[in-house]
Amino acid sequence: MTDEDKLSLLNEILPPVLNPQQLVATLEAHGLAIYRKKKMRNRRRPNSSQPMSPTLAEMIREAYDLNPTATQSELASWFNVNIGRVAEALRGRH
Repeated sequence: MTDEDKLSLLNEILPPVLNPQQLVATLEAHGLAIYRKKKMRNRRRPNSSQPMSPTLAEMIREAYDLNPTATQSELASWFNVNIGRVAEALRGRH
């Protein structure tokens, strides 16, 4: 479905003026949803990467030794860590 198709569908199913509750109900009735921001208690996102450990740092160094052309970004995505943690592991800080 193209963006133009989506807009024409919205124009067909939505009356000119809706309050927020009616808008959500109408969209959900047609299989559409509105993105709702998650509320964080401490205003910080939860960690999405695994914590760095000496074992993980060693695994990163071994992967780099086996793949010397791999970038730090690639290594970070392989091990689900931040690029900065890869740099620290390669420098031997962990």
